[in-house]
Amino acid sequence: MQTQAKWSMFSTAVSQQRGFSLIEMMAVVFVVSLAFGLSIFLFSDKDEERKLIKAIERFTLLSQYASEMASVDSEAYGLILEPPAWREDPLTQGWRYRWQRLGNGGWVDVEAFGSEEFAPGVDLVVSIEGQEWVYEEEPIAMVPIIGFFPGGDITPFEVEISHQELSTEPQHIGVNAWGDIVWQERAEAEEEAEMFRETF
Repeated sequence: MQTQAKWSMFSTAVSQQRGFSLIEMMAVVFVVSLAFGLSIFLFSDKDEERKLIKAIERFTLLSQYASEMASVDSEAYGLILEPPAWREDPLTQGWRYRWQRLGNGGWVDVEAFGSEEFAPGVDLVVSIEGQEWVYEEEPIAMVPIIGFFPGGDITPFEVEISHQELSTEPQHIGVNAWGDIVWQERAEAEEEAEMFRETF
């Protein structure tokens, strides 16, 4: 009798439970999908930002290295920049750059440096001696637009780098007052951090 009473209570409790309605299930699916989509967007955004930072770092380091090698080799080094408009597929290819060395036979590629390129969506604004570099059709023969010379002289330049799909501030690489190639925003951040450490 006691067992029958327990079974009766259990069956009553089960019968009183109701399942999720269709609207409730759709709401849960919507919230989960929204959270998943937002996480993908945020992570992909951060991933693009990391890639851009690495690309800027590499461009800066290679520029500094070219300046040093010009003095070591006693030969002029030059930087060739190719905008997407000069590439085979401007919609899917970004800015490309490579290095050359001035020898007895003229400018030749520096194979050790290789050819580098920025991802599609990265924009460059190049200024040479205070004037924005305006490019039109691809020239028949490419020559460097920025020179690094044995005596330590460098063509005064500034490259502003930004990304079409990121809300980050444009970054600038150029020659400072002492003739060094610097990533301006990073140098300023390092100076501020140093001042903060000295204060405390």
